[in-house]
Amino acid sequence: MIPTTNFMYKIKPRTNASTFLHHFNQTLNLFFLPSSGSRFLSHQTVDNCRRQEIREEESPVSKFDFKAYMLEKIGVVNQALDAAVPLRDPVKLHEAMRYSLLSQGKRICPIVCLASCRLVGGDESMALPSACALEMIHAMSLMHDDLPCMDNDDLRRGRPSNHVVFGNTFL
Repeated sequence: MIPTTNFMYKIKPRTNASTFLHHFNQTLNLFFLPSSGSRFLSHQTVDNCRRQEIREEESPVSKFDFKAYMLEKIGVVNQALDAAVPLRDPVKLHEAMRYSLLSQGKRICPIVCLASCRLVGGDESMALPSACALEMIHAMSLMHDDLPCMDNDDLRRGRPSNHVVFGNTFL
């Protein structure tokens, strides 16, 4: 017979993440509250929630500018990719790599990597190599997809595909 023990789990104080979720939950509740009292909520409860909502709207809250954030991170990722793949021997191979890797793109995967690192309190510079690796894999998959034996696409992001510019063989 396996002995069992009864013990109480200690309730941990709220962390920043759970505080955020608690506030998010309250905001959702305010959003979905009925406009007048219902059999579940009294008029007083609805009025109190509406007053709290008005107070929160009056308080100065910094707005997150998504477009500015994306443009800033695209610049960071582009600089890191440029430094990661310099031109060296064999030059034609590295030119082809840089042609596909440094083409204009949204850089969603590396930005999600950097944002995830920031979300958990990590140092963004430590996540930058992983973010670049994600973009390199993505660029390679697009390059392979365009090859004649696959989709045989002549254009990628409005530019001639890698195999059109550099051919199928590099060495």
